Amino acid sequence: MTIINKMVQKDHLDGVVLGCTELPLILEQEDFKNIQVFDIAQVQIKAAVDQLLKKLK
Repeated sequence: MTIINKMVQKDHLDGVVLGCTELPLILEQEDFKNIQVFDIAQVQIKAAVDQLLKKLK
């Protein structure tokens, strides 16, 4: 959280990608009020489900 918060202040980030599967277990959107948090596992799961549902139609 410290590293991300420093980067938000220094580099004016709008969001952060939690690309490691373990990070979403300890960090979540509520921990960061001023930026968007993206859980890459959730993004990939949603994309996979969307593709599967599209193929079923």
